[in-house]
Amino acid sequence: MNPELKDTFYGIVRENAALYELAFREHIMGFGLFEFPDCSVYKTAPKPEKPSIWLSPPLEQSLKAARDKQEFIERLVSDEIRKKAIELCGSEQNSDPHMCQFRLDFSPLFSAPVVIQGDIVLIHPNSNPDRTLVLAMFEQIESIPRAIEAAQELRKTKRMLQQISEVARVGGWEIDLERNTMYWSPVTREIHEVDDAFIPDRKSVIEFYKEGHSRATMIRLSRNAMRYGQSLDEEFQIITRSGREVWVKVIAYADFRGGKCTRLYGTIQDIDEDKKFELELLKSKKLAEAANVAKSEFLANMSHEIRTPLNSIIGFSELLMQTKLSQTQHQYMKAVFQSGNVLIDLINDILDFSKIEAGKLELFEEETNIVELCEVVADMLRFRTAEKDLEFLLDVSPRVPPLLWLDPVRLKQVLINLLSNAIKFTKEGEVRLKVRLRDIREADGKKVAVITFFVIDTGIGIAEDKQAKVFEAFQQADGSTTRRFGGTGLGLAISNRLLALMDSRLELESEEGKGSTFYFTVEVPVQQGEFNQPTLEGINRVLILDDNLNNANIIARMLDARGIRHETCYSGKDAIDLLRKDAGRFDMLISDYHMPEMDGMEVIKTIREDLKIDAAQLLILLLHSHANDPEIAEGIRKYEIQKQLSKPISSNQLFDALAKLKGNVQRLNLEIEEKRWQSSSRPVVLIADDNAANVLLTRTLVKKYVPGSIIVQAADGAEAVQLYSENNPDLIFMDIQMPKMSGYEATTRIRSKFRDEKTIIIALTAGTVKGERTKCLRAGMNDYISKPIRLEDMERVLRQYLSDD
Repeated sequence: MNPELKDTFYGIVRENAALYELAFREHIMGFGLFEFPDCSVYKTAPKPEKPSIWLSPPLEQSLKAARDKQEFIERLVSDEIRKKAIELCGSEQNSDPHMCQFRLDFSPLFSAPVVIQGDIVLIHPNSNPDRTLVLAMFEQIESIPRAIEAAQELRKTKRMLQQISEVARVGGWEIDLERNTMYWSPVTREIHEVDDAFIPDRKSVIEFYKEGHSRATMIRLSRNAMRYGQSLDEEFQIITRSGREVWVKVIAYADFRGGKCTRLYGTIQDIDEDKKFELELLKSKKLAEAANVAKSEFLANMSHEIRTPLNSIIGFSELLMQTKLSQTQHQYMKAVFQSGNVLIDLINDILDFSKIEAGKLELFEEETNIVELCEVVADMLRFRTAEKDLEFLLDVSPRVPPLLWLDPVRLKQVLINLLSNAIKFTKEGEVRLKVRLRDIREADGKKVAVITFFVIDTGIGIAEDKQAKVFEAFQQADGSTTRRFGGTGLGLAISNRLLALMDSRLELESEEGKGSTFYFTVEVPVQQGEFNQPTLEGINRVLILDDNLNNANIIARMLDARGIRHETCYSGKDAIDLLRKDAGRFDMLISDYHMPEMDGMEVIKTIREDLKIDAAQLLILLLHSHANDPEIAEGIRKYEIQKQLSKPISSNQLFDALAKLKGNVQRLNLEIEEKRWQSSSRPVVLIADDNAANVLLTRTLVKKYVPGSIIVQAADGAEAVQLYSENNPDLIFMDIQMPKMSGYEATTRIRSKFRDEKTIIIALTAGTVKGERTKCLRAGMNDYISKPIRLEDMERVLRQYLSDD
């Protein structure tokens, strides 16, 4: 840049106001002064030498941003200005200054819109009038730096895309249908393993695709793309030039002009490694699924095979215990019955664990009464605690909503597992099931209850360093416990898996030698609806007698929930002293039977005989753990005990008992077992079962409840169909797994061939797979009994379908 021209420029514009206004117009972005070597723009040289130039700072900075293109741009701009100056000089008149415009488009150079334009003026300096200078005023130069940056970014992006394409093995391709030419990028050539000399065309490209599905699909989709403009995104197998089979993913788009496809273009990606890995995974998945199916079928068959003999063992032992046996015989049969049930529990544990491992276990939620559910659990375990002389306490807070929406079967299973363990590992003391309401909140417009269940025992406890181990499958805190107490070591693992389905988990607090507390919290919707409780008018003040502080407090909380006043004594002597002072103070006595020094029966005897307080003055409810204790039975008759309940008791059981007793002062004897229901009808009953022992058991049970029934026996499904046509039975007990023809097939044949919808068909199955009940009903059966058959299930079915009513 010529500094002398800078001084010349400022001298000129200071002297010439018109030039000053031109050079410093608002839209002017920069200016420059040019002087050509021959000192005249009137002469045209074939190869003009480089002029002297001075540029204003903004223009100079813009040109420097062009970097390697700066000299090229300066030369073109100088040539253009020189050419315009010569044109201007040839038409120069007396007007001063005389201007013309110039314009240069550099867009192709930068791959972006870049235009340099402005005005030029010829100047003859006053100090040297023979000297001709050209003043150029640039109106548009600001795009140059941005264009250069864009061009550099574009080059950088292109390099990056090329690198990504090489790494990801993605190539480009294009078919020009008008010129009938094809372009393949370098990566596309690499994928097909061809060199740069290979010229692709439509025919040769198709031949790369593996004959069969890949080639046929590519031809079909290519035609659709050219005819209808449908894009293509598909996986194919190609055979490369070297003969390798490679999986590729092809994406294609179509360009149309005038309703005709002119171009197809897109990408091809090498996905061979990923695809082969995917196919291997798919193969492994199918093998795993097949293994799971085989495992499920094996478990179902094993379940059936094991349950079938157990059905007879448990059923006949239960029947025998209801007959006249000596004490020793009854004890032996009781051992057989309990052992059969233990085996069933072990089988259920193993089957449930297998289902959980296979992900086949699901929850089936329904309206559930928590108190009633806990009562059922207590009833199932009552005998075990009584055998070990343990206190069994049921402590359900009155604040717990009566109706909740949950899976009662699985919740019951968790509680039975936890309570069974507590009973198993507790030698003396108590086992308690405690239920507490933590919170009720709104969620999605519904009320949700947060409830915690506790199972507390005073058993052997678990050392802190072994507590985590008990939640593992097939593990217990100490390996010797399996030998000492039995079990599979699956109970807690199964419980934890079931709770995981309920978004919960087991927690444990324990101290070795001082007992354990297992607990878990669930969030369940509160079911809206009426829940009627019995009225308790007439019972105003109750005396609670129990040496167990926890049990006394539980009963007290139940009474508080209904607004019934009460007092508590923890020994028989204190209760007698209290009643001796004021016999009319209480309406009812709730007394435990098992107490030290003076048991409940002795206290009641003293009340009735010594204090002379009869049933009209004081109602008595006796709580005990041994319903079959002869002393209890005798005392109930002798001392006018109005009601007796086996522990643990729930609030429902307590309030029902109080409601029945209010105002009733008649002497009530020990509750005698209700006479078994029997039907006097003479139905024809067909029993289809391939196991002789099970046939005998079913026959015995039918005769027990329906003595006049006519029994027909079939050893398999085919014989069952034949005997059905000959005997036209009123009811069929249909085993599911039988030779020649299964129970499903036999039922379907009877329903379709004989068009019979009236005969009652009851499924008998030892299977436990999910959906078996639904499968039985869909096959045309009316009802379902699982093995081992329980007497109450058989009685229910026979009463429902063969009652005299």
